[in-house]
Amino acid sequence: MITGGCGFIGSVLTRVLIENHYEVITYDVRKWKYEDLPGLKVLFGDTLEGNHLKGVIRDVDMVFHLAAIPFIPDGYINPRKVIETDVIGTLNVLLALKEHKVPLVHYSSSEVYGNSVYNPLDEKHQTVPRSTYAVGKLSAERLSFTFCHEHDIPFSILRQFNVYGPDDTHPRLIPVIISQLYNGDTVKLGHIYTSRDFTYVTDAVDACLRTINNPKVLGETINIGSNKTVRGVDLVPMIAKKMNKTAKIEEDESKLRPLDVDVLCANNSKARQLLGWEPKIALSDGLDSIIEWRKTHKFEWEDN
Repeated sequence: MITGGCGFIGSVLTRVLIENHYEVITYDVRKWKYEDLPGLKVLFGDTLEGNHLKGVIRDVDMVFHLAAIPFIPDGYINPRKVIETDVIGTLNVLLALKEHKVPLVHYSSSEVYGNSVYNPLDEKHQTVPRSTYAVGKLSAERLSFTFCHEHDIPFSILRQFNVYGPDDTHPRLIPVIISQLYNGDTVKLGHIYTSRDFTYVTDAVDACLRTINNPKVLGETINIGSNKTVRGVDLVPMIAKKMNKTAKIEEDESKLRPLDVDVLCANNSKARQLLGWEPKIALSDGLDSIIEWRKTHKFEWEDN
């Protein structure tokens, strides 16, 4: 079962699991908008509906918990909704798991670290979240860790660094740059000198698959990232060159994030050791894929 299985990462995870001959239940407040897949059961539901969750989890062998409000600016606009969904929704998943002892993979975020004291960040780095979203993710992560130990639920936690790929459901940095360059030569961004560690979506999903029936990951928190960073100011000309454009960069104060994090770079040695995982898609190739996809599609947020 995948909570949030109709979202950006969840939908790719769903398809890859089906391709690997698993039967999958997606549980999401969004409707499945992709192709029909054999072995897929789509349930429309909210993780805030605890009783419904208990009935669903009774019939599954493993849960990937991705359901969340994953876009940092949403926390500025509706902090209550972010905390309810990310924390109380997680508690409801855990309460359902308590009865059935189904293994859990809890999907967390590199944002829980906050500003780095050293780089690359290993899993022992302090956690000082700097947004409501990050507070919610860390709260859900710690709740999962403690609850699963208290009630003997097999679990692991993946701290995912920035994911990118086609059909991103939120206006994050890379799709925003590509979208703006399709519509002109000026790219307006917030903090252009922040550095992020980007993971292509299929690589992120590959890490999830490697947790299945893997005793090495039980009780572990694992970074999923490339151990490389790039700044927004450097991404723009990189993408513009691929699109045969010369881009002008403007800082847009309306896009600035309070308490933004300067650098997020993953130490992924634990993922390599416990999962046998390493990223396969280079940033340049991943950007090519999104640019090609955008020739015949629009990001769903572009018309909003």
